[in-house]
Amino acid sequence: GTIVIQYLTCSGPTHQNIVSNPSPMPMITSSDSSMCTGTSRELTASTSGGTYNIPSGPGIIDGSNLIANGEGNILIEYKVIENGCMGADTQYVSAFNYPNVNIYALNNILYTENDNALYQWVDCDNNFEEILGETNQSINLIQSGNYALIGTLNNCSDTSMCINVEITNAFEPTQS
Repeated sequence: GTIVIQYLTCSGPTHQNIVSNPSPMPMITSSDSSMCTGTSRELTASTSGGTYNIPSGPGIIDGSNLIANGEGNILIEYKVIENGCMGADTQYVSAFNYPNVNIYALNNILYTENDNALYQWVDCDNNFEEILGETNQSINLIQSGNYALIGTLNNCSDTSMCINVEITNAFEPTQS
C-alpha cells in the first residue's frame, strides 16, 4: 500500500508518499515424499518465476528438476523476488540408496547377504513372476531355471541379475 507522511518545514507543510510492497510468499508445492538415489522429480511452487537451490544434502537442481545423487536429507530452497522484495520457502526430501540385491548360489540354494530389505524371489523364465511365499533372504530350489531377487528398502526397489540354477539328482538307485 501507499503511506503518506505529512510534516512541517520552514517553507510550509510537505508530504511524501512511501510505497510499501508486500513480500512474496512462495510455497513449494511438489511432493516431499522420499526418493531413491539417481531418480529425479519435477519441482513446483505456488509462485512462478523463482529459483531453486540446494543449500545442503545430496541433491542437484537441473532447471526445475531435483535429482537425488546420494543418500541423506536434501534441503530445497525456492526464492522469488517481486517488486524488489524477496520471499522464500524450504522443503526437506529424504533420499535413499537402492538395496543390495547381489545373490549367491550354493548348490540349489540362492541367497543374499543384505538382511535389512524386504524380498521377493521371481522366476525369470516366467516373465519375472513372483514365486509364491518366497520372501526370505534365501530360497531352496527344487526345479532348474533362472531366478532373480527383488529387494525393497525405504520404498526403493531393485532387481538382481537372473542366475541359472541346474538341479541334478545325485541319487541313483541300485538294483539288487
